[in-house]
Amino acid sequence: MKQPKLIQETLIEDEDLSADIADLVPVSSKITDAAATYISKVSKKYGDEVITGDKLRILNKTGELAQEVVKTGATIGRLLRNPRQAMAELVEAEALQRKEEQLKAKRPKRRRRIPHDPTYHGTRCHA
Repeated sequence: MKQPKLIQETLIEDEDLSADIADLVPVSSKITDAAATYISKVSKKYGDEVITGDKLRILNKTGELAQEVVKTGATIGRLLRNPRQAMAELVEAEALQRKEEQLKAKRPKRRRRIPHDPTYHGTRCHA
């Protein structure tokens, strides 16, 4: 019955946690926990009160930021627990993001519009 353990080892290439950074793992978990708790409290506040105007915009923005903190905290945890694989994934994601930004930055080429003149009949240069 060691099959599940073998499957787990195959799916998740685990690295030994370095002793000098082991004490950071619970701290990184607290980052994620605090952000998740904040998101929960914001959601509860939406249900308890009618919120409008600036307060609504502030809660929306802080909720978005807390979502980013949850993602960042999870990334920190992965980096501490499995540094080689997590770094490889980060480098790949950053390269993909740079490529997408470069594609967005390129402006489409503007085609030069040549006015149509029926007297040319394709025999003269339009330039």
